[in-house]
Amino acid sequence: MEGQGTGLRRVLLLSFCVAGIWAAYIYQGVLQEILSTKKFGEDGKRFEHLAFLNLAQNVVCLVWSYIMIKLWSNGGSGGAPWWTYWSAGITNTIGPAMGIEALKYISYPAQVLAKSSKMIPVMLMGSLVYGIRYSLPEYLCTFLVAGGVSMFALLKTSSKTISKLAHPNAPLGYGLCFLNLAFDGFTNATQDSITARLISNITETRIVAAGESKVMEGQGTGLRRVLLLSFCVAGIWAAYIYQGVLQEILSTKKFGEDGKRFEHLAFLNLAQNVVCLVWSYIMIKLWSNGGSGGAPWWTYWSAGITNTIGPAMGIEALKYISYPAQVLAKSSKMIPVMLMGSLVYGIRYSLPEYLCTFLVAGGVSMFALLKTSSKTISKLAHPNAPLGYGLCFLNLAFDGFTNATQDSITARYPKTNAWDIMLGMNLWGTIYNMVYMFGLPHGSGFEAVQFCKQHPEAAWDILMYCLCGAVGQNFIFLTISRFGSLANTTITTTRKFVSIVVSSVLSGNPLSSKQWGCVSMVFGGLSYQIYLKWRKLQRVQKKKKT
Repeated sequence: MEGQGTGLRRVLLLSFCVAGIWAAYIYQGVLQEILSTKKFGEDGKRFEHLAFLNLAQNVVCLVWSYIMIKLWSNGGSGGAPWWTYWSAGITNTIGPAMGIEALKYISYPAQVLAKSSKMIPVMLMGSLVYGIRYSLPEYLCTFLVAGGVSMFALLKTSSKTISKLAHPNAPLGYGLCFLNLAFDGFTNATQDSITARLISNITETRIVAAGESKVMEGQGTGLRRVLLLSFCVAGIWAAYIYQGVLQEILSTKKFGEDGKRFEHLAFLNLAQNVVCLVWSYIMIKLWSNGGSGGAPWWTYWSAGITNTIGPAMGIEALKYISYPAQVLAKSSKMIPVMLMGSLVYGIRYSLPEYLCTFLVAGGVSMFALLKTSSKTISKLAHPNAPLGYGLCFLNLAFDGFTNATQDSITARYPKTNAWDIMLGMNLWGTIYNMVYMFGLPHGSGFEAVQFCKQHPEAAWDILMYCLCGAVGQNFIFLTISRFGSLANTTITTTRKFVSIVVSSVLSGNPLSSKQWGCVSMVFGGLSYQIYLKWRKLQRVQKKKKT
């Protein structure tokens, strides 16, 4: 089975790479076209400074590559020194600038076609300057490309397309594209030259690097951990803050000309289950060694029930209370835990732990009792604070059962990893939600699908919402595996606070000074709880050392 497993893993990895490249560059193309044709603001001004996109791209890629080198490189790899790229940097600055400036004069499809004809200048230079002889099929390829681009350029462009261009001028646009290709050719040749010079002494370089890495290992590890932690924080914050924004949009926005709301919020849980099910299956096939001895899929059936009902209640609460109120209410998980612990199991908690609970409970209660602004209420589908908060606390109760069941499964099957849990939970979640949404008489699954067909922007928001959840889980697993659950709790708690700030600023949910005081009380209690856990962890570690 090893050969089959390796083959399947390679197919999945290739599919993952294809999906990543397609998604990234197709969406980048859409954004590029928007920035070059859209009229922004009430005054209808265009973004004329398209060359600025290259500067922004350079800065982001510079920071990204530096982080990747620090995270994944072993250091001292013997690569080319930075100054060797100066000449390629010149042509790599001029060429793309010309290519993107061409969008002022020709349409995006025309630019893509023109830039796809890179083989034409390559073969012209090869045959005329270097005397290279090409085969008949190669000339046929070039003829097809050149003919297609030429005919596209000569055909009449629609008036609608021309009206979107800043300065329609086909000859200038195509000329800039071909100059872009020429500069790209020089850039590629220079990069190949740099790589060729390195190959000759790569063995010696690796030997030197091996000696240097031992000296730098201690320093590099510390910096690498800081960068990796920063990477995890950025990933969790970006994924879940943006997911919160999308969740709020889907629960409050009126879509289309008819101003309809997306009333089928439970459908988000089904979509999230499906995406996370596929995602976890891919991750297991890519990174798992197989036969891990984890819990069988059927063991998650009971946790799947509560994990279906709980989040559905939490997301339905957004019809009745604002997003900041929902986040605050769902942050008070410690309250039912301590109540159950003390009343049912007779657990005794310390005074600082009761203080944390008092701060959180007091903050949430005061926030609920304070008057909500009329602007925030007007955005809600069916304003009803008691029902909204009730749904949130029921969500917490079901989550408590889900977590307890997961812990029980993990205890019985110690080799169960995070991806196994994600797969099992989302498999049952998909089954239960499919039955609820499409199998029962009152199910609204077909209506939700029809709404998405009529309002594609809602479907796009749902897809991005689900992807944020899947990607966010990746970063949570990475954080727990490298830094522990306490670090993860700290990151996710601060993320909730930032989500409230983002909602207040960007989504138009203004909070009064008293409400901000309540928010501070809740997160003050949560922060103190994290501090208590940290102190307890420090004491345990000291005992282990002694």
